[in-house]
Amino acid sequence: MHSVIEDLVNHIHQTGLLFTQACSPAEITRQSLSLAIRLIKSGRTLPDSLLAITSLPQASSAHNLLPQRAACLMTFLGLKFQLNDHYLQHLVAATFAVCSLKNNAEQKEGCQLFWREKRLLFFSGLLKLQKVALAPAPHRFLHPHRLNEEQSLFISVISLIKNQQGSMVSKLKPVIPRTNERDLHRFESLLKYPGEFMPGCAVSFPKGEGVFLFTLTPTTGAVLTASGDVEEKHLRQIKITRYQALSLNEWLSEVKACDAAFKPAVRHLIPDTYPVSRLPGDLQTIITSLHDTNTDIHKLSRRLSRMPVFSDYLKKTASLDNRLQLPVKDVKQAIMTYGLTRVGDMLIMRALNQRLHQRHFPLLAVCIRFAELVAAIASELAERSNVKQTPQTAALIATFTTAPLFTLHALKIIKHWPLQRQRLYQLTALQETETQPLPALSASLAKQWQQPARYQAVISHCSTLPAHVPEAVRADAALAGLSILLANKWLFGGAECEDTKLFQSQALQTLKLTPSSLSQIAGATGYLMWLPLRQRS
Repeated sequence: MHSVIEDLVNHIHQTGLLFTQACSPAEITRQSLSLAIRLIKSGRTLPDSLLAITSLPQASSAHNLLPQRAACLMTFLGLKFQLNDHYLQHLVAATFAVCSLKNNAEQKEGCQLFWREKRLLFFSGLLKLQKVALAPAPHRFLHPHRLNEEQSLFISVISLIKNQQGSMVSKLKPVIPRTNERDLHRFESLLKYPGEFMPGCAVSFPKGEGVFLFTLTPTTGAVLTASGDVEEKHLRQIKITRYQALSLNEWLSEVKACDAAFKPAVRHLIPDTYPVSRLPGDLQTIITSLHDTNTDIHKLSRRLSRMPVFSDYLKKTASLDNRLQLPVKDVKQAIMTYGLTRVGDMLIMRALNQRLHQRHFPLLAVCIRFAELVAAIASELAERSNVKQTPQTAALIATFTTAPLFTLHALKIIKHWPLQRQRLYQLTALQETETQPLPALSASLAKQWQQPARYQAVISHCSTLPAHVPEAVRADAALAGLSILLANKWLFGGAECEDTKLFQSQALQTLKLTPSSLSQIAGATGYLMWLPLRQRS
């Protein structure tokens, strides 16, 4: 652990030296992005290492400490706030680069031109606030209605850096009154961790005193006692006597000793990230039971009851779906409302959406709205057409077709949805930088989630004209593609090209639907046809 942190500190310093040399904007950007990746990785392993670099005095202050401190704190906040990794990488890299360029006008101009040319919005956007980093009271520049999300976070980071003394709680006091309501809940998470305890502060506890090294869990921390032992102490037993009792080098030395005598297990400090690439293990057992024709409904209901995220969802949905809309309070009743197959598709869709939505990025709300509309349209088409699949299956397949929207790197670093100009049944405008077509990515994800081969085949052909799709999956593929087409047209507008008209005509013929059916579907899904207003550049 010590060697990793020490290497990180050296890497930060070496990257900072680039800005004092005749280095190209491309190299500066590349090195800043590379540094950001290392900071994010280290922050997940031991987040207090970022706090230590941010707050503890350093022996040699000949070089500017603001860039490394701001980058480390931006990384820490991004991990706490559950920002998407690629989005956070660009935020951290932009913070480091902008704070490093303040004394070199020629280099600054070159970087600005390069960032605009490459459409690196966060780099060029933060550069507009570069003078804020030099201001004695940066928090005064926090104006929620004048700044976008990235700029507000940047100024907050600089404000916290400038206020070196005290705990994170005390540093937040001048920032919170000027923070918009959107971000208040994020900063609330800092009250629990790190809260009052910062690495390297002197502490006292019953029968002794020592130095607080780092937090282990939300309720415990590693403390170096006066006798030289490292002990796990409950935070309620510890009282802070002085902040910044150690320099960064001294803290690193103590952590090195901790490596040999005490093996820490940092837990639940940074929100967990669950992999999107596989079906959750606990859900796999449920799905297996649902596919078993001899399954015991009582045992299945009890097992689902121990998983509130799924049982509550089933009961809520069943309450809305029955004709009289009577409240369903029993899991077994919810299962019987839909049947085993439909429940399986509903649970997989619920779990997939949770995994896809767990990390924030600027276009997350737009992606969620589009994906929800596609799934809703697919469900309505299944109700009204001649396909054999259930509305729940149609919605699940539609959710897989739009899943790449939440994983494409290109969508994590832009602020406006790329409008589709042609072939509205495909997501071509979103895959310019992808080597693999989006339907192939969707089908691969469906395979990883152990979906039937038929589902995978439907997903693979959903962007193909129905006339060119094998007859066995033609209707289902036409339904999925038509759902994307209608969602694109109804949500974002725009003129229809000839290919779009041809696809819609073939899909309606395949599904035995009329244009009037689409009007009914538009009315049934109209409650989803709105977009978030907040899409500032």
